[in-house]
Amino acid sequence: MVGMISGDLCWGSLADDLIIGCDGKRRWAGAPRTLYATLEQSARRYPHHDAVVDDDGTRTTYAALLDLVDRLAGRLERRLSVRPGDRVALLMEAGLPYVASLYAVNRLGAAAVAVPTKCRRDEAVTLLYAADVTHAVVGPEYEAWAPSLPVEPDRVLWASQVAGGDVPAPASAPHGDAASCALMMFTSGTTSRAKAVMLSNENVVHAALTYGRLCGTTIEDRCLVCLPIYYVTGLVGLVAHFVAVGATVCLQRRFDAQRALGRVAAEGVTYLHAAPAAFSRMLDERGAFPELPSVRMVLSGSARETAATMDAFRRWMPQAQFRVVYGLTETASPALLFPGDTPSSPCPMATGLPVPGMDAKIVDGAGNEVADGAAGELWLRGTNVCEGYWRRQSDAHKGDGWFATGDVARLDHGLVWVVDRIKDMINRGGEKVWCSSLEEHLAAVPGVAAALVAGIPSAAYGEVPVAVCVREAGSRVSEQEVRSWLSGRVARFEVPEHVVFADELPLTPASKPDRARAASIVLDHIAQERTAVHG
Repeated sequence: MVGMISGDLCWGSLADDLIIGCDGKRRWAGAPRTLYATLEQSARRYPHHDAVVDDDGTRTTYAALLDLVDRLAGRLERRLSVRPGDRVALLMEAGLPYVASLYAVNRLGAAAVAVPTKCRRDEAVTLLYAADVTHAVVGPEYEAWAPSLPVEPDRVLWASQVAGGDVPAPASAPHGDAASCALMMFTSGTTSRAKAVMLSNENVVHAALTYGRLCGTTIEDRCLVCLPIYYVTGLVGLVAHFVAVGATVCLQRRFDAQRALGRVAAEGVTYLHAAPAAFSRMLDERGAFPELPSVRMVLSGSARETAATMDAFRRWMPQAQFRVVYGLTETASPALLFPGDTPSSPCPMATGLPVPGMDAKIVDGAGNEVADGAAGELWLRGTNVCEGYWRRQSDAHKGDGWFATGDVARLDHGLVWVVDRIKDMINRGGEKVWCSSLEEHLAAVPGVAAALVAGIPSAAYGEVPVAVCVREAGSRVSEQEVRSWLSGRVARFEVPEHVVFADELPLTPASKPDRARAASIVLDHIAQERTAVHG
């Protein structure tokens, strides 16, 4: 069978409230039109329920959060002259001031620009110039950066002033509509290539409500934002999602696995959504927290999770459902979600189904749909797919609303299986080596805890696969043992030419695998070996 798979038809009664608008877009019936309106609705329904629990344990109810947001919006409008369509940089760590600023900016019809604070100062400034920011809310850790920002001094608000002052709420009704830009977030490429994704209110609200529907989130749920808040998972998958439902958001300023697990235990956190790297660090600390009975849902923000990680979480939190979710900044987070507990499924390595309001198809290089089981590029189209990039709108879509993800996938057993990034495919003399697939085999080698595959130049084959591996504690597994174990389990051309061991895998500032650094580590190792041999 060849064809598109529609999320509207994949989720049964969970998608019953989806309606089709005059513009052909699928929306949740009765959905608020703006991000601010979701907060207004939750404050009206659950005024005394905890909205935010800060890193220091300070609690803020929905009524108090709405009051703070309204007064902050008044200050931003009157003192900083924020107007609809402006772009306000949020340069601070996760905390109540961040959440309040996000919703206050939205109330004024402006766009919140999420600044990746893991960047160096010069990198962050480059991004803000590219986004044409007009104002900034700056946390104490970044006050020294203020003179470098492309913002006039009288258009900067210090985060310490967010809760202060007696400025009333704006006299006018909230600005903005479903089509207004609510968030600008940067893709995770290098600074020179990073693009500012423009997410509308409709993109964000639909994504937030979709998570709530498919994950069964209620006001009794409590999430922990244990990944950078400026990620789309942090702002949309957790903050916007939980505020839209009226549930509780627990914040952590900077990720620390032991502290995160302590917060889970102390606050009775029910919902975790993070990247595989964070879950790996949590697993390292599980000895201090052998039981976490409050957790009911664990979402891994990756195209797929390793079998070893899923099995470890299943033994650690047997009461929790572990689900893989695939999303991009350009899809306001959710695009594909596994329909149930991933490790107990007959297809645990599959990625999932398109969420309601999302269509998916697999195409060849000419944009033609491929047969089931065949690999091609994953294209997506739907309500939470962004309209474009700031000043580069034409880069976003291929036509008829389709967004090309740059990921290789296949459709099999009615599920989408994301294989790898197109750019992470190694072409060894015409043979294709998929990095993520080889990494799964390497992680199964006795004595290997984790692995990262990269390609390096080869005179004979163009490029060949190599690997950086981390040994398990106490392991002395060797390069030859790794290569021997793989022989017969993978194709001969997939066996890494070189295996180098390191204490940890190289990661980008966004905590994603850094294959370029992995290649450099291997090349340096090869050079050192040659020097040792030849002197």
